[in-house]
Amino acid sequence: KSLKSKEEKISKLTKEIDEKYPPQSTSRGLYDAISAMTFDTVHSLYLLNNNSALIIELQGLLERFCLNALSDLLPINDIARSIIEDAFDKKTLKDIAEYFKMWNLWDDEDLIFALELTKLRNGIAHKNAEIVSRSKLVNSNGQNRHMESIHTLMAKVDCSVYIVRTMELIIKASGLASPSFIKQPRLYARYQIY
Repeated sequence: KSLKSKEEKISKLTKEIDEKYPPQSTSRGLYDAISAMTFDTVHSLYLLNNNSALIIELQGLLERFCLNALSDLLPINDIARSIIEDAFDKKTLKDIAEYFKMWNLWDDEDLIFALELTKLRNGIAHKNAEIVSRSKLVNSNGQNRHMESIHTLMAKVDCSVYIVRTMELIIKASGLASPSFIKQPRLYARYQIY
């Protein structure tokens, strides 16, 4: 019975991934590569149905990738890189998410998701059941106030969508979806076909 439920979870996640990143596509290769390197804990928590820890992990990965992206996008030399890394060292995703929208790497929905994921993560990490139950990602009545209800609420959430959505934001923030060496439209079209 336990194996059957795991197979169902794997099928659900695979379906979500296939819809956003079709098999045999360049974008799927990118998804699979990043996933293999950084999402091992995410997948383990997903299979264990430990959604509270999973949300904390997803938000942490997104935040780290975004902070790293700032260190890659902004500096013009090593001195600037050092200054920028120091300036953003204590920042959180909430502090920097707007920048990715300003650069047109994220749209309004991306920004809303990143901020909502951060709010949910903070509610879980700080044991604030009211914040968790009011989260748009949880889809609850917003009336739960006891910290023991957090795990019960989160166990009902389908996090497969959030795994794929977080990866989408990571790819966009990192600028990995369109390599910088591809400047010409024809070359980019050939890259997409390849």
